[in-house]
Amino acid sequence: MIVRKSPKRMVAASAALLVAASVGTGCNRIDWHPGPPADAKSVVFISIDTLRADRVGAYGFDAGHTPALDALAAGGVRFETAITATPMTLPSHATMFTGQDAPDHGVRHNGTFKLGAEAQTLAERFRDAGWATGGFVGAVVLKSRFGIDQGFEVWDDDVQGQKAAPGGFVERRAGEVVDSALAWVARTEGPYFLFVHLYDPHMDHRAPAEWAERFPDRPYDAEIAYTDSQVGRLLDTLRASGRLDRTLVVLTSDHGESLGEHGEHTHSASLYDAVLRVPLILNGPDLPAGRVVSGVVRLKDVAPTVLAQAGLPPLADARGEDLSPHFVAGVESEGREAYSETLATMLDNGWAPLHSIRTDEWFYVRSPRAELYSVRDDPAQLDNLIESAPERAAGPVAALDARVDAALANERNGATLEVDDETMAQLHALGYAIQDGPVVQTGIDPKDGRRYLPVLHRAMGAYEAGNIALAEKLFVEVADKLPGSARSHSQLASIYYHDGRPKRALRHIELAISFDPRSPLHHAVRAEILLTMGRSQEAWAAYQEAIALDPEAPWSKVGLMWQALQQEDPERAGRLAREAMEDDPSNTGVFLRVASLWAEHGDYAKAATVLEEALETNPRARFARMRLAIEYARTGRPEQALAERDQAGHFATSKKLGTVLGRSFARSRDYDAMGPSTKCVPPEAALRSCTLAARSC
Repeated sequence: MIVRKSPKRMVAASAALLVAASVGTGCNRIDWHPGPPADAKSVVFISIDTLRADRVGAYGFDAGHTPALDALAAGGVRFETAITATPMTLPSHATMFTGQDAPDHGVRHNGTFKLGAEAQTLAERFRDAGWATGGFVGAVVLKSRFGIDQGFEVWDDDVQGQKAAPGGFVERRAGEVVDSALAWVARTEGPYFLFVHLYDPHMDHRAPAEWAERFPDRPYDAEIAYTDSQVGRLLDTLRASGRLDRTLVVLTSDHGESLGEHGEHTHSASLYDAVLRVPLILNGPDLPAGRVVSGVVRLKDVAPTVLAQAGLPPLADARGEDLSPHFVAGVESEGREAYSETLATMLDNGWAPLHSIRTDEWFYVRSPRAELYSVRDDPAQLDNLIESAPERAAGPVAALDARVDAALANERNGATLEVDDETMAQLHALGYAIQDGPVVQTGIDPKDGRRYLPVLHRAMGAYEAGNIALAEKLFVEVADKLPGSARSHSQLASIYYHDGRPKRALRHIELAISFDPRSPLHHAVRAEILLTMGRSQEAWAAYQEAIALDPEAPWSKVGLMWQALQQEDPERAGRLAREAMEDDPSNTGVFLRVASLWAEHGDYAKAATVLEEALETNPRARFARMRLAIEYARTGRPEQALAERDQAGHFATSKKLGTVLGRSFARSRDYDAMGPSTKCVPPEAALRSCTLAARSC
């Protein structure tokens, strides 16, 4: 969706800012800018997702192909050791835009957190000073509903592509993002603040053929090379139009990618340089060429630096620093420390969270078995001095651990998740072993848990491919080894729900909620299961939980759609359904639930249309095919119904779904289609129930 902010809202915001300026209170006073100065610079802020610094030529990588990035570095300022605040996309971009670490701005994970309206952002500062502001993103994880669009007059998150990985976020190609960004610039007069987010290096790696063939067996480098070519196209076009001469270009990444180091093959489950060290390059008309700044800097320093370069006042709550003084030769960036964290280990898997401090000399990770590395002697971070040289480590560990405490002192969303007695009983009833006590204190050290991640990824891949039997087996294995894995329990709930085992599905989704209570999806899935069980009042309460967490989430809108149907307001229901589906067009689960609600309301034709749309995006969704077979049967299209059933794989033999299909044929008086060839249900008793249903219609 391309979000264009209301002019009235912008005027109101400007008026409010003017009042604030006239009655300012000391350090929070904001000087009013009636418009940008005549010599104002434009800003092009490029974020290449999942790009580790040591895969860029300017950072010493000779085996890749990054001429555009290398040219930016050669003509500008390159920071040798830029450290991200977290190896996750949404919270990292929140840090870039606010100048705050994750504990300060409160965005601690993808999907289940959003940037609060009270946050001050880089784009808001430019917009209020008269710059045009436009953002163009390559992945659903940066949709406007997560609050990351604050300050942008145009926010283009119209992502219609494929998932980057099983269970991952939907992405669109860098070329499409650049096309949209350039079209906006062509329509824009005066100085502008342009944000461009390119997601391609994120897994799965599927570079266009030209680049994949150039880097055989190196898909990550191929994606980077392709993305670099699109950065080059963006800048070349701006240069040809004469607009690059008065433009500050900022290029960085939200996080890196672990390519097998420390037992991790992606990111979010560890804190090492592989996922934390990112490129940071600034290039502009007033910056020195070829300047390399050593020493640690942070992504929270980006916003203060960009505003200083544009001549705008700093963000009142920013914790980062203006790096401009380090552009001068001989002035190094030393003595600075970088805080980083990942709570994904806890929220996704029930492990302990990870927190780290990186300095020019030390790298410390707080975990159940803490780690300390000398980055000068051990740049690969392999020799944990706490184990190998405890006497040497004692002093630095005490000081650095205190710095972690200081970083967390005012955190907004740092509550630990505990395993309560009821959840513990459910876990034991399901056959899982877990220690009593808070997850944070007794959770698995991520160093130990990471070896199970490949099994989790295989399970998710099997589920996406429709191999439900294998997916169930693998998810059960993961849940047995990692009983606090919210993702595993959520997926098992989906499997059991679709397989007609709602009681078991309900137990698993409630376990998922206990480990990740902030997920609107978990609460909405619980509502869906409760509706199937006839417990409508509890279902509405569950939908209300989802809506309270994020009223703009697609699953929350599905809940509101159900409410509208209960209130006999199909027009509003249809509008909410369309919004939910457009917000996440590749999320088959959303389409399935919308279709179910139309079917429960008796509008089988609308249900069929929704399922057809879902299968256009995800033709491998076999459960959707079986559901579409049912809707075709209900609407008197037996041949189409049988064709869809024959492509439904495992779900074609489901006793529950087969019975529903048989009854659907019966309601349309199509008794011939109810024969054994329909696979209605293997037992003859089920077929008789279909016939009885037909006679009672």
